[in-house]
Parts: sequence; structure tokens; C-alpha cells
Amino acid sequence: MGLVIDSDITLGEWAKTWLETYKTGVEYKTLMMYENIVKNYIIKFIGHVKLKDVRATHLQKVVNDNADKTRTVKIFKQTIIQIFNQAYNE
Repeated sequence: MGLVIDSDITLGEWAKTWLETYKTGVEYKTLMMYENIVKNYIIKFIGHVKLKDVRATHLQKVVNDNADKTRTVKIFKQTIIQIFNQAYNE
């Protein structure tokens, strides 16, 4: 397992690092989309959870709590996959 996943970093801290490190070269609107998801859905709902302790139930709760926002849920899922893939690669 990667060093990031084995550390005590929270999901919110890693999401900010991921955004600042890996998404700086994207188009402005795309960056704003990622920032919205990180701030308003990841950090707000589950950002306090240590990255290594995040479980499917945490993620599903975010999805369930925002089920009426189909596009947002889709973007949340795509974003969280990227965040975890990069954490694993680290």
C-alpha cells in the first residue's frame, strides 16, 4: 500500500493536496468543478476521516445525501476515484 494511505492524513487534507498538485493544469471551469466537489462534498461531509479509514459506507452516505443532484453525484464519484487512485500511487 502507498505511503499516503498508510499515514494519518485525512481525506480532506489529501483531497486539497491532490487538487493543488495534480489539477493545476486543467481548464478553469474544470478546476472550479473539482474545487466545488472537494470543498462542498468531500471536505464538508467526510473530510475529517483519515484516508486509511474511509470505507464504502462513508462514500455511499455522501451519494445518498445528494441523490437528488444526479450530475453532482456523478462528478463526486469520478473525483473520489481519482483521489484514491493517486493516493494509492503515492
